[in-house]
Amino acid sequence: MDAGKPPGTWLGLSAEAARLRHDKLTEGLNDMAAPVAEVINVLDQVAPQVKSAKATAKSAYEAITGKGYKVEVATSATVATSPPPETDEDVSKEEAESIKRQVEEFQRDLLDALQKAEGADADLTAVLTSATKNQFDGGTGSIQQAGLPPELRGLSDEEIAQKMVANPKEYDGYLGALTPEQQAALGQAIGERGNDIRNDTDGIETDQIEDFTTLLDAYGEDPEVSTGFLNEVGPKGLLELNARAALEGDGDGNEAYATAMRDLQQGLGATLAAGTRNIGNGDPGSLGHVSDDWQRDLLAAGKKEIELGDGATIRGFQALAPLLSDGKAYDPEFLSSTGAAMLDYERNWNWDEDRGGPWRSGGFGSTARLDYTEGWDPNDTLGRDPITGLLRGLEDNPEASRQFFSDSATDKDGKGTNLDYLLYEREDENRWLPDGEHPSHDSPLTGLDSLGGALEAATIGDGADQRSVSIVEDLVNSSYDRYSNADDGAKFSTTDFVPKELRDDFANITSKYMGSIHHELSSNPGGRGDITEGYVFDDARFNLGADDQATTDTARSTKFWLAELAKDPNAAEQLRFGSNAWTADQLTRDLHGIQAPDAAHNEVFPTVTTNYAALGAIDFGAAIDARDDQVLADKRHNDGVDRGVGAIGAILGETPINKVPGSGFMLDQALGQVKEGLHHDGTGATNESVGSLFASDKETVQNLVRDTYWHSLPADAYPAGLGPNTNLNDLTPSQRTAYDHWVDENPWGKQLKTELAAVDDGHGDNLERAKQELEKF
Repeated sequence: MDAGKPPGTWLGLSAEAARLRHDKLTEGLNDMAAPVAEVINVLDQVAPQVKSAKATAKSAYEAITGKGYKVEVATSATVATSPPPETDEDVSKEEAESIKRQVEEFQRDLLDALQKAEGADADLTAVLTSATKNQFDGGTGSIQQAGLPPELRGLSDEEIAQKMVANPKEYDGYLGALTPEQQAALGQAIGERGNDIRNDTDGIETDQIEDFTTLLDAYGEDPEVSTGFLNEVGPKGLLELNARAALEGDGDGNEAYATAMRDLQQGLGATLAAGTRNIGNGDPGSLGHVSDDWQRDLLAAGKKEIELGDGATIRGFQALAPLLSDGKAYDPEFLSSTGAAMLDYERNWNWDEDRGGPWRSGGFGSTARLDYTEGWDPNDTLGRDPITGLLRGLEDNPEASRQFFSDSATDKDGKGTNLDYLLYEREDENRWLPDGEHPSHDSPLTGLDSLGGALEAATIGDGADQRSVSIVEDLVNSSYDRYSNADDGAKFSTTDFVPKELRDDFANITSKYMGSIHHELSSNPGGRGDITEGYVFDDARFNLGADDQATTDTARSTKFWLAELAKDPNAAEQLRFGSNAWTADQLTRDLHGIQAPDAAHNEVFPTVTTNYAALGAIDFGAAIDARDDQVLADKRHNDGVDRGVGAIGAILGETPINKVPGSGFMLDQALGQVKEGLHHDGTGATNESVGSLFASDKETVQNLVRDTYWHSLPADAYPAGLGPNTNLNDLTPSQRTAYDHWVDENPWGKQLKTELAAVDDGHGDNLERAKQELEKF
């Protein structure tokens, strides 16, 4: 409309008529834009209210009904509850009264939630009514100005910014009506508020933090606002702001301040993420992202000390790490390059001169907290070790994690890869900082837990690719090298070659890569190659020779890896299920389209043999801890195996007939179904003998062979009344008779009987073979 305005050079009555017509069109469009903007604003305001009310109502309703009470909602102002009918269950009067008081409290929560929802409904009704009655005047300015409330129209960019900063709850819905330049000016105004806080010499109060965080929540995730903010405070100022708020505010057990600090650090992190996307090498920056120089200055500031009150100091990276904890918000390149710079700074530290390292902050008590994002209980990380915060961020950003671990897969000046350093050298050199208020050396270190999560993200997270494969190879090979090069006295059964805290995470990774594990344990693994197009999880190869062909260390390193992880009982369960599930996956594909009964043996035997090799290694590792109170009780183990076999049967029942599933389909489905059953809170009783750990394995493999064979038969091979989806574990008497007759008389049934008889319980041999290979060769 602005470009189409009649020029001043037009003269005469027609020119005046054109200008009048143009003005009316503009005003008409403005009057259409204004109500739309008002409705959007109210929607933005009530959306979080409705979301919160819905969550509260749902929680309160479930809590009430969970106590056996009934709920009746007559109106948003009337909620009634009625107790359950009396039963013979012995409930004391005091207990019944306690339950009643709890229900009454939940009833009040439910009523409050309904009233909040009614208030939101009233606000929306009012604005929609006004909008449909054309009660919003769009003014005579530009259409862009019409999207703003009347009091913001015609103001300068700076004046608009100051008004929006002064009242974010009223104006946050109008952010989209601003020009990019106005949004940048708003970010600068917020940055000025941040500078005021970090330069405050009178101490930082809770309400200052809360008010500032409200601004970040309202506007900070907009790229232009974020960029304006980041340019105003600068990299050094951003780190100082967080450090001073965390360490110089009225903390020291103040719950309100701790909550405000958590919200501030999350808000600063989201704002930093919004303004650091798509930064190219040498990028001068734009209204929507900071420059390459800004990022370089941030990394430089991370290495420097921040001087705080009373001579206390921390490193900039320690102030940056809490802002990285919500990794999914970040551009992967920014997060990975920032993490690489942080870790390089630690690795290049002159450890011979200063064994304390770069993260030994000075001038603070043992409970001083830098990081509030995970909580502030005594066992929550304090944030002294910035690598922990970095790893938490990588855990939430699979692509950044892949870049961080794979881009550094080659040795850095002979110092090893990032993976080698974090997995082994950092622990060997005692550089993982005890980072809780009351650290216990008997409990897992927070940083190692986060390392496991970051590696899971890199290897099995969304978008896994060949870089993920290389990380898994590096993981297995480096661990095997550590084992191979250990002192002669370091027996496999008495030495931890992988940190105990990481075995469960690594079992999750390995289960997903079970196709690679079985490939390396097969009779003829061959060398490198893509077995299945579009599926990377069977591509990992371990300890190949110079010609990229399998060596004697290929199978041995694979067995080592399984056995080492299986020292953890939960990991052992996970790996057993994974191996059996992949066996079913492989058998389903191998048996697909089979036309002759005698052809089954050549498909079944190699797969079952490989599975036994894997199970033998797993069982050997698990048997090591059978002496300790760490092994699940036999019944719980066998229940778990039953769940695993049942899951395979259910998945086969859902697999389309005459259509072979893709590689990993059944593995993924099985692992998903049994995942919750594999992790137990207790440890169970110690097994009397190793053999009881594997009592069900023969039956498990037989069931896998039977169910996959049965599902793959030609349509005319089944006995009358039975079919591929018949549950062989739940046959009626007549079905059982037909099935038994089929097994004894039909060529397909006879072949199945032969294959089941050939499924020998080879665990003793495979376990002993693994022991001979691994105890110390």
